[in-house]
Amino acid sequence: MTVRQLNKLLSDALSPFDAQMILETLLGCDHTQLILRADEALSDEIILKALSMKDRREQGEPIQYITGTWTFMGREYAVGKGVLIPRDDTEVLVRESLKLIPENRAMEILDLCAGTGIIAVTIKKERPLCRVSAVEKSERAFSYLQKNTEKHLAKIRCILSDLKDCADDFSEGSLDLIVSNPPYIRTSDLSTLQREVQCEPALALDGGASGYDFYESIIVLYRGKLKAGGSFAFEIGEGQSEYITQLLQNAGFADIHITNDIQNIPRAITATKMI
Repeated sequence: MTVRQLNKLLSDALSPFDAQMILETLLGCDHTQLILRADEALSDEIILKALSMKDRREQGEPIQYITGTWTFMGREYAVGKGVLIPRDDTEVLVRESLKLIPENRAMEILDLCAGTGIIAVTIKKERPLCRVSAVEKSERAFSYLQKNTEKHLAKIRCILSDLKDCADDFSEGSLDLIVSNPPYIRTSDLSTLQREVQCEPALALDGGASGYDFYESIIVLYRGKLKAGGSFAFEIGEGQSEYITQLLQNAGFADIHITNDIQNIPRAITATKMI
């Protein structure tokens, strides 16, 4: 069987995108190379692996878990079962966070609910003078956080802990920016998510009965850790901007800015501590 023939078999069963991802992973090539190798004969080992990956995808497993990698803002990250898959939506949060960090300043940055580390790694690579810490509760997700910081040679302090338990590890008034993409889906909505999303860890999705549990905890526990003039930056879900704005205003934050994603849905919120 040739690359072309296997690509057709996979595309007919799945989608052209999934077929491409599987073949590029197994052959260690990019899309252009895949086209150039269309008539190359494949070994039985490669064919069997491809068919196994096809079966997993047909059963609803996310393609990112099957291939073991995913790209975010031009960098490739290791992903797998037990960690939230990076999403393009989070780019809105990262870009807004970078606007808060002058390129020539060595700021103290904390990423809470760090997952794969896409936020912490991107900030460290784009603002190398900054000192970045990342907190993740799940041991399985933490292994990916470590793997990705090492992969990108990003010197980040990785902390395995519940964010509620490690708040006292950070001194009052010591941080310039706290950024987080916390779980924000209401518990009652988890069962309605598409099949692929339900393969991801509930720990990384479940924001409690209201969807606001983590925002409320972070604001209460970490407000004092920010310097005057320091900022919070959060990713938020659809319909959550008004309540989170109120939480921040009640906690003494101003200059609150909401940024929409490509679908014009409010996706990130930043706010500055005034006192």
